Amino acid sequence: MLRIVPFGTIGDAASTARLTSLYDSRALAWLTKRTGAPAVTSDGTGLVPGYFVVLDDGSSPQVTAWRATPRSSRRLRPGDVVTARVERWTRA
Repeated sequence: MLRIVPFGTIGDAASTARLTSLYDSRALAWLTKRTGAPAVTSDGTGLVPGYFVVLDDGSSPQVTAWRATPRSSRRLRPGDVVTARVERWTRA
């Protein structure tokens, strides 16, 4: 795994606080359990709904970016050796 790149930032500081509490609530527990809660930007002014994970399988000079949820990308670090199960729609 070469790199993890956040895609999309939504909200502002006020809506980030509201959405964070909503993701922590019972109303969205099913979604948070399935995908993980969106990450909060370092300055606290937005939510990052997902990531691109850049993988190099060594078979060609090109690398591929795949969409990943916050939950699936939480423990990844550049340099990790990973096995990915992907779908056609997750390719960037």
